[in-house]
Amino acid sequence: MKYSTVLIDIDDTIWDTRNNSREAFLEMYESHRWDVYFESFDHFYDAYLPSNIELWSLYAQGKIKKEELIVQRFVNPLSPHMPMDATHALKLNDELLERVSEKTKLVENAKELLDYLSPKYQLVILSNGFREVQYKKLRNSNIDKYFEHVILSDEAGVNKPHPGIFSKALKAANSNGKNTVMLGDSFESDISGAHNSGIDQIWFNPEAVVPENFTPTFIVENLEEVKSIL
Repeated sequence: MKYSTVLIDIDDTIWDTRNNSREAFLEMYESHRWDVYFESFDHFYDAYLPSNIELWSLYAQGKIKKEELIVQRFVNPLSPHMPMDATHALKLNDELLERVSEKTKLVENAKELLDYLSPKYQLVILSNGFREVQYKKLRNSNIDKYFEHVILSDEAGVNKPHPGIFSKALKAANSNGKNTVMLGDSFESDISGAHNSGIDQIWFNPEAVVPENFTPTFIVENLEEVKSIL
C-alpha cells in the first residue's frame, strides 16, 4: 500500500458547505427581515456569495486577516442597504457560525468513503476554516470519530496552500510526503498546496473544471471514485 495517511479538507469536500451555509443564511434572511432590502433571498445570496468566495481566496493567500474576512463578507452585500459597521458584522458572524455548525448535511458519499478509509489509513483533517466552527461541524455531523488529528490554519498560524501547514500535518501524523495523499476540492488551497509540498493529490472536482498549471495526481468527480484509488 503506497499511502498510509490521507489529509482531508472539510468544506465542500466531505461537509456540504454550499448547502449548509445557504440554509443558515436563509434562516438569517428571514429572522432579520432582510426581505425589506432585497427582492428575494436569491437576490441577497447572489450579492453575498461571489464576494465571500473572493474574500476566502484572499485569506488563503495571506492577503487579508481573519477579522477582515468576517467583517467584509457582511459589509459588502448589506452596507448598500442598511447601516453596517464592524461591530454589527461581527455579531452577525457569530450568529452565522452558530447556525452553520448545527447543520449536518454531508457531501454525497462522504460518510461511505470515511467508513471505507478509516480502517485502512490514518485520516487527518487539514482545513482553513475557523476553529470556532470546524470542530462543531465535525462533532455535530458525527464524523469527528474518523480523524486522528485536526489541523486548522487558525491554530497552525498559516493557511493552505502555505507549505508550513502541510509540514505541521505531516509532523502530527508522523508521516512524510511520499506516503501521504491530500483529498480536497480547492485547486488553489488543497491541490496546489499539496503539490508544492511534495504530497500527492486527489482533486475532488465535481464540476469537471480544467486544471491550471499542472495536472493533479488523481482527479475524481464523485467521492465514490476515491475507493478505486485508495
